[in-house]
Amino acid sequence: MGLFGTVIGIINAFAQIATIQTAGLGTVASEIAGAFVTTALGLLVALPAVCLHNHLVQKVEQFEVEVDSFSSELLDRIADVATEGRAPRLGSR
Repeated sequence: MGLFGTVIGIINAFAQIATIQTAGLGTVASEIAGAFVTTALGLLVALPAVCLHNHLVQKVEQFEVEVDSFSSELLDRIADVATEGRAPRLGSR
């Protein structure tokens, strides 16, 4: 959204130059300033969103490792019980 606002602001600045027929800084300064305000707001939203996304991806990856470890340990215990031919005792590890 910030980039879109910047592009629209720059287009408006060029339109203003075409209308007034001068290309002085004072002519387009307000349009360009408005364009960069939208860029700043876009960054203000995007940077925390990227940080939160990265944090959540890391948490999901940690959970995946824990689930893989648990399932591997569970399958090993089931295989041990099956080869020994006895039922597991509750509460034993």
